[in-house]
Amino acid sequence: DLLPRLLRTGSKHVVYAIRPYPASRVIDCGDVGRFAGLAIEEYLRGFGFSYPVGSRQAAGVILRARRVVTAGNGGSLAVAQHAAQDWAKIGGIDVCAINDPSMVTAYGNDLGFGESIAGPISRKNLTDQDCLVIYSGSGDSENVVRAARMAAVRGCPVVVVTAADGGKAADFATVCIRAPFTRARMQECEDFFMLWSHGLARALQGLVAEGQC
Repeated sequence: DLLPRLLRTGSKHVVYAIRPYPASRVIDCGDVGRFAGLAIEEYLRGFGFSYPVGSRQAAGVILRARRVVTAGNGGSLAVAQHAAQDWAKIGGIDVCAINDPSMVTAYGNDLGFGESIAGPISRKNLTDQDCLVIYSGSGDSENVVRAARMAAVRGCPVVVVTAADGGKAADFATVCIRAPFTRARMQECEDFFMLWSHGLARALQGLVAEGQC
């Protein structure tokens, strides 16, 4: 059993029910997801953060995906592309960030800012075998909301990492990770986003060492 071998502890839960999309969905995060969630918890605790609800489910969704796409605006995009680099390099995950300036600005210029993320993502033909990870402090930016909606409608799992009061994008999330700060403290929110992403990277190191990733 993977979890006791990696963490020397027993597992207590098998299935984690969350606020899903659609309403009937239940996420079974499995041993790998539980291990990754515990690794994130341990990592964040070292920086004084409490465990964010949904981390095990989010990790399970990301680690099971065939492809992962990350996205965001400004500092959140910087976190998204950093996360993509870490997860690909450390864990061999097939992951990319929506960070090509020519593509993003082409859609933004021709179709409006709201399509600057959803447009490039639409070219990737995401399915229920993939995963979209959105970082957004407000959760209300038109382009991230449209991207989350488009992926959810296509059946693609959506992980939204946002502020404690993050908004509309969370309505389309399979799993929502909330920072312990409101959007008024954006710098602290982005610090948390990066630490959460590094926690998953730390988990990937353990999984690779065990031949599980």
